[in-house]
Amino acid sequence: MFFIRCNICALLFIISAYSHATCTLQNGAREGSITVSMDPQNLNPGQSLAIKTSQTQAQAASAMGIARDTVFVRCTNSESLVMTNGSFTPIAGFSPDGTGFIETGIDNLYFYIQYTPGSATGIRYPNTDGGIYSRLVSTFNHGFPRWLDIGSLNVHLYQNGKISNGGVVPAGTIVRWGTSDGIQLLNINVNSFTVYVKACSVLNPTLNVDMGAINKSQFTGVGSTAGGNNFTISMNCDSDIDPAITFTGVTPKNGSVLSLNDYDSNTTAQGVGITMLYQNKQINFDSPLNLGASLQGINNFNFDAKYIQTSEKITGGSANSTVNFTVTYQ
Repeated sequence: MFFIRCNICALLFIISAYSHATCTLQNGAREGSITVSMDPQNLNPGQSLAIKTSQTQAQAASAMGIARDTVFVRCTNSESLVMTNGSFTPIAGFSPDGTGFIETGIDNLYFYIQYTPGSATGIRYPNTDGGIYSRLVSTFNHGFPRWLDIGSLNVHLYQNGKISNGGVVPAGTIVRWGTSDGIQLLNINVNSFTVYVKACSVLNPTLNVDMGAINKSQFTGVGSTAGGNNFTISMNCDSDIDPAITFTGVTPKNGSVLSLNDYDSNTTAQGVGITMLYQNKQINFDSPLNLGASLQGINNFNFDAKYIQTSEKITGGSANSTVNFTVTYQ
């Protein structure tokens, strides 16, 4: 019984030693870091952003203290080369190059990693489910991996949806190359950069338009207008964006006539509403009105408001109304 136990223990020891085999750096290779440089970005609100910054095989190899055709790691078991997350969070998605996305901290703006192939192909990060990249070491140059096999790095900055607000993307590590048993190989970093989104700010968000007093005799029939006043909405804009303004209010008659406040009250005028015009054209409420390309600085947009007859019979009374507006960018 004693000898049987010893044989079993020896066998377990051998198996255990084999199962804990590890990867080791080769030929003077060391953990390295490279930084990709992203310039500040100035975006029009409707612009789509897709830029790429590249690093060569030689730059990656040099960061590890070797040449691009030098083997940098050997593994004695079925280990893998892996790309895992650094400072930024990977998420599921579908980029044009078949990857997921890496969050930048700005809504709808992402990084992703894709390699121009060396002798190996399909190297990209993250996976479409947001997971890590993993590939057996043995599939790179028959188990002798070089940066020549991996290829050249492409870091993509990609917009997936509308970017309404810019911000600062912090410096950090986008992705880490390593082995599945924990050997660190290469950190891919990015500098901090700012994303600016062009916009307009409304300088007079609240206006009171004095429509004056009118007599019902000034109307000539349904659809005729009388009285009124003009008003200006001023915006401070960046150049070459296309602001659109949407006016909203109570419009029971049709989309271009605004009802009077308290229109069911016996002190409110009956048979009239308010219509608005831009460049002598009637405005449809609840529909965006394109104001054209903006100039840098103060932009003044002029409108007219008029009373409009809405029924055959008109009775006198107060004739006030309220309209709200929202500015968006095309």
